[in-house]
Amino acid sequence: GGVGKTHTLTKVVEPLAVTYFGESGYAAAAQSNHAAQNLGPRGRTLHSANGLLMTDSLQTAMLRLNPRSQKKMIRLTGSLGVDVIDELGCVSGSLLHADALRKTYGRMLQHSIQPTAYMKPSETWGRMPAKILSGDFLQLPPVPQSASLLAPTKGQSYEHQQGRKLLADMEYVVDFVQMQRFCDPLQVEVLEAMRTRGGKKISE
Repeated sequence: GGVGKTHTLTKVVEPLAVTYFGESGYAAAAQSNHAAQNLGPRGRTLHSANGLLMTDSLQTAMLRLNPRSQKKMIRLTGSLGVDVIDELGCVSGSLLHADALRKTYGRMLQHSIQPTAYMKPSETWGRMPAKILSGDFLQLPPVPQSASLLAPTKGQSYEHQQGRKLLADMEYVVDFVQMQRFCDPLQVEVLEAMRTRGGKKISE
């Protein structure tokens, strides 16, 4: 937290994506309304970005699109070049899987995609040119521990296991370590100690 992820997305990634892919070429989403608002005018909740209601089931069979939702997903995802999920540590495995499947459904007609292959690394998120997952895994997620992306896969649902696989298959990982938001040396020392594996003694 506080290392500049959201700033990098809104000030660097978004302008590049819009320049290269056009006005509809960038989208960003987060689990909560507050986090989505931090992503600027293109920020949406993950449910909204996938045409889902909070009460909708995330089971694979229930994620199929009807003609109305198909049109909405084509409009939201057809021209996307860069798709972002922020605050990933707050997203359940099942919701990450739902995002990948619904984005595939939305892009399959325009890009001639076989939706049954949506979990292959080269096909994920409907062959999205760039998918960025960002977040702080030391942040406590507002989901049950059993639903967290960090939870073990044993005994979990198919959807949770697929969400874990999507995360594990990410090709590049960038670890931001330089604190940007906080300048109080005491606060920075505490935050660095929190992130030291095995713990770290701090001064009084």
